[in-house]
Amino acid sequence: MSRTIEEIQQALHDQLSFLKTSCELYDKGKVAEAQRISSAVYIMLHDGHKRTSSILSQLRLKGSMSFVSFVPNSTPSIEEDFAIDAMPLVIFQMSQDGGRYRPRLNDGPPTGFKLLSFDEWWEEKVLYSSGLNTPLTRRELILTVRDQDGGGHFDGKIKNEAYVFIKGPEFGWKITTTAGEMVPEVDACLATIRHIAFELQHSILIASQWTSALQHPSDVKR
Repeated sequence: MSRTIEEIQQALHDQLSFLKTSCELYDKGKVAEAQRISSAVYIMLHDGHKRTSSILSQLRLKGSMSFVSFVPNSTPSIEEDFAIDAMPLVIFQMSQDGGRYRPRLNDGPPTGFKLLSFDEWWEEKVLYSSGLNTPLTRRELILTVRDQDGGGHFDGKIKNEAYVFIKGPEFGWKITTTAGEMVPEVDACLATIRHIAFELQHSILIASQWTSALQHPSDVKR
């Protein structure tokens, strides 16, 4: 039985509500909510080789929408050697206890944003490891967390080597204190997922200004 447009709109409204709640909890310190964020993003965006269809695809909007990206245009290309560990969607915040990675959101130095097609946005590199010389795209990050690291399933072994390395102690900033070297208490993968949610929320907000398909059923005039 095919879904009605009202049912699909309601599903989108529900997932956006879940996403908003998880983002608010993340910002209050419940950083494990990044796992739930990955699941909501997956449901709204991921198409599974004819077996599953994302909500935005069912609304026939994913291919025509523009997606907000805060990744600077100066980000290294795949052909370049990564001389440093790069986290364009994350900022580093120092504290008395050390430091943590935070999603960029609207904080930090102004960088502006660009609008991309879905495929460009989904496959854009958002984490780079100089140690592994391998980038993670939004797609790889969301699917790895959702499929293997607690978003929708928890595997006994994570297969994405870049993700494992980036979550490990060798990646990113180190904090040197009198007690020795410390790594940030929140890893860059979780903070990046939180920022991806921020980008998706703004992308849908922009799209809702030109299409009624993104309105909640109760808002649609009959």
